[in-house]
Order: sequence, then C-alpha cells, then structure tokens
Amino acid sequence: TKEKKNDIAKKYSLMKFGSAKESESASNDISQKFISNFQIYEPFFQTIKEKNEFICIAAPGYRNVESASNALIDKAIKKINIFLSLKNLPTIIIIKLARLESNKANYATLSAAERSSLPPTTDQILPGQEFFQFPVHFIFGDDIKITGATANGAKSASEKFGGLSFSEIYWVSLDPELTTKFPGVEDKINQTQVKNELNGDIEYILNQPDFQPVQRLIRLMLNNKNRPDLEKFLKKVPNQDRKS
Repeated sequence: TKEKKNDIAKKYSLMKFGSAKESESASNDISQKFISNFQIYEPFFQTIKEKNEFICIAAPGYRNVESASNALIDKAIKKINIFLSLKNLPTIIIIKLARLESNKANYATLSAAERSSLPPTTDQILPGQEFFQFPVHFIFGDDIKITGATANGAKSASEKFGGLSFSEIYWVSLDPELTTKFPGVEDKINQTQVKNELNGDIEYILNQPDFQPVQRLIRLMLNNKNRPDLEKFLKKVPNQDRKS
C-alpha cells in the first residue's frame, strides 16, 4: 500500500529481543484478529468437535532458550483458547519443537536457498508418525513470514505422516517479491529499534517485571563487542529479587 509501517517495525524489533510489553501487545493483535474473523473459522472448529479430532500448533523449534516467536505464539493461543472454550469448542494444543543445534546467528540475513542448505542438526524436529497416528490438524505459528522455508518443512512433515490439514498463523507477513529481492529484510526489521548494543532499549526490556530471556537478547548481551561493557551495564538494571 506504500503506507509506512515504522511503528509496527519498532514494536516488532522490541518484541524480537524479548520485550514482554510488546510481546503481549502483539499477542493481542493475533488473538483479536482471529476472534474478529471467527465466523470464517467456526465451521472448521465445529467439524473438529463433531469428529472428535484434534488441532495443534507449534512455533519454530529451539534448543535451550526459548525464542521470542515461541513466547508470542504461546501467549496468543492461550488467549484464543479462552475464547474457544467459552464457545465449547476444541482448544488448540500448544506443542514445543526442539533443535539439536541452535540456528545460525545470521539466519535473518539468509535467502530461502541458504536457509534450506543449513545442516540438518539446525532443523526443528517435527512430530512423526507416532503423533500423526491420531486425527490431528496442524498449525505452524511464527512472528513473521519471510521466505516460508521453516513453514514449508513443517507442512511437508504434516503431509508425509498424515496430518488432516495444515495451516499457518503469523503476526506479520511480508510481500514475497520483497523478500526474494532483499532476503536481509528480516534482519533490518529486527534492528529497526533495537540495535546490537547495550543501550536504553535493552534497559527497558530487562526492567519489565515479567521479563523472560530470549535467544536474540542473550546473543546481543554476550556478543564479544558488548562483553567489556556488560558488567557496568547490568549494574543499572535493578535486581527484581531484592525488592522488599
């Protein structure tokens, strides 16, 4: 539309580095969009109920530290599930996917072909036939759709093992033509507000009472460039456990 989306990009950037406030706001965007369009989805959920089927969702896999996308999808689906339960409809089961090896730090700069050529150990481990022996509809959820490479892997696994249907849900989706011409657009959006430095934005994120660390924030804070200033920087962040 040529309309500037700077506010969304800044909000996305803060969410991506672990801002609980922006993550909560984004999860509200997703859940409210779902609820406002529910007349489209209601027959689908009614059919699931009548046939005693199941519906599950997973965000991209992670190794040890949760990603911002997982936290976002988790919050959004819990809100949607309250809405579904009040309508006496099947709720969406949230499952967590693992990786044997964390994704590359520069993943956001890679093209679709480069993402597809990464070592298999960095792939998310998707449910197999033991999972899909049950009548399951599968949703892949993420904070943003760039190349669709991760979702395509989830779709292939779902279809291979007999998933009843496959759907996707995102907070933000980019024009495929843009991402093809400029695969680094995700990295640019990630850093619209939060740069790779210890500054007031990181203080803002760390000072939130419901703060939980995410992968991208830890990478930033432990970056070799930021290590010399880290101890001094952390002294400016109140220790929540010491509050009376």
